[in-house]
Amino acid sequence: FEPVAIHLGPFELPASGTKTHKIKLPNYVGSVKTMVVASNTARKAYGSSYVNTPVKKPVMVLVSAPRVLAPD
Repeated sequence: FEPVAIHLGPFELPASGTKTHKIKLPNYVGSVKTMVVASNTARKAYGSSYVNTPVKKPVMVLVSAPRVLAPD
């Protein structure tokens, strides 16, 4: 497993502003770490936050063959 980092930005927002981003991931089931870093250079204020976000489809099916094939 090789971790991959996707970087977006930088973006500017007004006070109390919000922004949404959509990215496409390859077929993957698990979780990703979502992180936001913010700064206010005028006030010399910086901060960050992260959350583990589950990645899944509404219905997932794992198809596999039996380990042993035998008559009956």
